[in-house]
Amino acid sequence: GLSFDGGIVLGAGAYGVVRRGAWGDSRTPCAVKSAVCAHGERSLEREVGLLCGVSHPHICGLVDSFSVSGCLHIVFEFCAGGGLFDYLASLPGRVLEDADAGLCIAQLLSAISFLHERGVVHCDVKPENILLETSEACTRLKLADFGLARTCASGAWCHGCVGTEHYLAPEVLEGRFKELC
Repeated sequence: GLSFDGGIVLGAGAYGVVRRGAWGDSRTPCAVKSAVCAHGERSLEREVGLLCGVSHPHICGLVDSFSVSGCLHIVFEFCAGGGLFDYLASLPGRVLEDADAGLCIAQLLSAISFLHERGVVHCDVKPENILLETSEACTRLKLADFGLARTCASGAWCHGCVGTEHYLAPEVLEGRFKELC
C-alpha cells in the first residue's frame, strides 16, 4: 500500500501535485503525482500509458498507478537529490564543471534517444523536469514529468507548440518548428 510521508509536497504543476510517499510493505520512498482536476486526470492517464513498459536508467521509473474516489495517482521512484534546477541554483556561480556538464548531457541524451527510438517525444525538457538520483557511488540524472509527452509514428512530423513558454525556442513560438520523430 501507499502512505503519504507527512504530506510533503515535492512539486506542483498545472495538472497535478507531487507528494512524497512510502510504497509497499518495505515502505520504499516514492513520489506520488495526483490529478487535481478532470483535465489533469486525462493528462496523467496519458502519462501512465506512455511510461508503461519504459525502463531506462535515466528516466524516472513508474512504480504503479491507481484511482481512488475518481482521483488518479501515479507512483514514481523517489529521486533523493531533488531537481536539477535547484541543484544548479545552489552551486557557486550556478555553473557545473565541464566534466559534470558533459556527464549530465550524455545521460539526458541517452534518455531522449531511447524515447525517440520508441516514438515518444517529451515536449518539456527543462531543469525542473530533470531529477537527481543520488547514492554513495554516484549521481544519476532522471528525466521526469511526461505530462506533455506525445507519441508519433517513426518518420512522421510532430506539429504544435507544446512545452513551458520560458523554455521554448523562438522558432517554436513563431510556429516554424517541426520535429522528426
